Amino acid sequence: MRCFDHVKMAPSSGLKAGDIAASTGHIIMVDEVGSDPFALAGINSADDCTTANIDSDKFNFVISQSSPSKGGIGINRMQARDYFKEASTYRNGFVQFAVAACKAKFGASVTPKVSSLALVRHKKTAACTTTPFTLQKESCLYLCPAI
Repeated sequence: MRCFDHVKMAPSSGLKAGDIAASTGHIIMVDEVGSDPFALAGINSADDCTTANIDSDKFNFVISQSSPSKGGIGINRMQARDYFKEASTYRNGFVQFAVAACKAKFGASVTPKVSSLALVRHKKTAACTTTPFTLQKESCLYLCPAI
């Protein structure tokens, strides 16, 4: 875990594709982020940055997770707002991250501390990256038709 930092919500940085959220026994990855991922456009002051004013049904980002659907192993990709309807730990945690992002919108830099959920980002430092490598016969994967 030395190559990951807890995500800091700051005026110049918020939720990003590649961020990883983890709770006990499960992780998800932020796959794609919309222009207003936490639906904060309608909030006009830092005083309004409360859980009561955050609506997870309006979140605009996509998550990916592993899932044993259809009797096998696979990756599910879905809108976070849809996943959060069934995953209260993630919904409640991301609402806390949204509050921090809201405060950042008005100038604060906040690293949220959510006891049930961690949100981390790869440092991308030289010590934490390796030289890309090519697998033998990797090129044939690109010749396969889409499923």
